[in-house]
Amino acid sequence: GPLYRQAAQEALFDDDCEVVEASRKLLSLAANRVDDVIDLIANLLGRRSQWLGEAVDTTHAGVAQINERLQAEIDAELARIAGQFNPLHRADIGAMLAFTAETFSIVGKTEFVAEREDALADWTSGASTFAVSTWRCIAELLLTDKGELRKSRGVNKSNGFPLATDADFSIVSKSGPYTFNPIGARIPVDNMTKRV
Repeated sequence: GPLYRQAAQEALFDDDCEVVEASRKLLSLAANRVDDVIDLIANLLGRRSQWLGEAVDTTHAGVAQINERLQAEIDAELARIAGQFNPLHRADIGAMLAFTAETFSIVGKTEFVAEREDALADWTSGASTFAVSTWRCIAELLLTDKGELRKSRGVNKSNGFPLATDADFSIVSKSGPYTFNPIGARIPVDNMTKRV
């Protein structure tokens, strides 16, 4: 699939010294046919369950080292994304998390309430980085299933934004429903869609 091809391409052109040398050898053997090499690597990734145990150190120490590297990559990427948000973004997102938690509680969607409340607590904690679950919750709040920024017509009661005229939400609407429109132009989501 496309994700295997993307991973293959990233691996082939990684700037790690060992990878660079291995990539040169592999491309040389394949007469520099980059697309063919990417296809081969992508096919291997698709069948990794057949060979992964032979190619990767699966001892406890080896798995721990892989997990450490993976966590460091995740932390670095999340810190990069968090650095794109200014205090205005944080306030807007915090308000939306609180608002949607309240609207979901009115209709009894307790799993969504807990998710939004946990994300809100993490988001407003003052930390410089946030849990992956918080980023997933924020992505669900701001992005469509295709990873595009939600437009105001795509925001409705099912994602926690009822109409102000909806009688079931009169308690929330008295304080003024949170409007989704203002945040759209201010949120830097270009890389968030690919990574979270």
